Amino acid sequence: EAPFEVLPRTEVDPELRRRLEPYYDVKPHGFSDQTAAALWNGKLPDPLPVKPFNRDTAVKDIKHCAIGRFALFVFRRILAKGKVDRDEGGLNHNDEAIFDMPLRAVTMGKMTDKMVEGAVDVLNGHWIRGSKKVREGVHEGPGTWKGLF
Repeated sequence: EAPFEVLPRTEVDPELRRRLEPYYDVKPHGFSDQTAAALWNGKLPDPLPVKPFNRDTAVKDIKHCAIGRFALFVFRRILAKGKVDRDEGGLNHNDEAIFDMPLRAVTMGKMTDKMVEGAVDVLNGHWIRGSKKVREGVHEGPGTWKGLF
């Protein structure tokens, strides 16, 4: 027999419940920064800088430059094309998870490491150097890209 007894607690202290009200009534898009700070009981840490981009940048963070917004637009269109299980946004939840992955994870598809390095250079404004790396990566990678360049 255990030296102590665990009793279920069915009621929450009313003061604690009032202070943590956002925790009990979560909105559809999660917590706002103010709500999260209140739940955290202090100031939230400063967000990491988005630029310069690197291989570990999340795919969704490339929206902070013009070429990145265009790439995300094309990427969403490709993912949404032919999907049967769409929600209101046109993508299913598994597709949305792709946008939280780092850019280096794109190499699991048809892109080579060199192509990802080139894409990162283009996103950072190094157009010529990035284009050369993408072109070199095309010739190193799978044959499906070779006819495009």
